[in-house]
Amino acid sequence: MVVDRLRTDLLNKLINARIDLAAYLQLRKAKGYMSVSESDTPA
Repeated sequence: MVVDRLRTDLLNKLINARIDLAAYLQLRKAKGYMSVSESDTPA
């Protein structure tokens, strides 16, 4: 069904987004940007 393919595509995008976010957070942590005030703003 088309719905299953769409759901699979969405799940893959969600997983990829979480992996990207985790990598981004690891990069920030490695650089030492661990201030609490920055944790809420994505900039």
